[in-house]
Amino acid sequence: MARVGLFVDTGDLYHKVQRKFGRGHKVCYESYYNLAEGENEIVQAIAYGMQNENHSFINCLRTIGFLTRFKPPRVFNVGVRKIKKCDWNIAITLDIVSLIDDLDVVILGSSNNLFFPLVKWIRNQGVEARILASCIPRNLNEEADNVTEIDENLLEELEEV
Repeated sequence: MARVGLFVDTGDLYHKVQRKFGRGHKVCYESYYNLAEGENEIVQAIAYGMQNENHSFINCLRTIGFLTRFKPPRVFNVGVRKIKKCDWNIAITLDIVSLIDDLDVVILGSSNNLFFPLVKWIRNQGVEARILASCIPRNLNEEADNVTEIDENLLEELEEV
C-alpha cells in the first residue's frame, strides 16, 4: 500500500473546470478524494484556497479528510473590474518538500505550469508524481509519472435554477 500525499489548489481546479466544462460546473471533492486514494493510504491531504463568506465549502473539505489552508485574497483593480488572486504555489511546494520522505506518491491537484520544476524534483527524490486536474499542459503531462484529466464523473450535479 503506497503512502500518498494529496495537495489540491481549489482555485486552480475551479477555474480550469469552468474553462473545460462551462460555467456552473464544480469538482465533487468527495469523489476526487476517493479517486486519489484508490487502494492506497492518504497520509496527508491538504486543500488550499481563497477565503470568502461561504465557510460550508471549507467545512465540507474537512469532513472529507482534507486539512484546509485558506486565506483572504489580494484584490487588484483592473479598469472597472476587481480581480481577486490567492497564490499558493510556494506553500504547496514547501508542504511537499517537508513531507516528501514520508510519501511514495505525490498527487498534485493543479495544472499550473509553474509546478513543472516541482514535479521534476519529486521524481528525482524517487517519489511518484501524479497530476489529477483539468486542462493539464503538455510539459506537466510529459514530466509526471501519471496524469488524470478530470472528467464528468468527478463533477457535482448541476443544480436546476
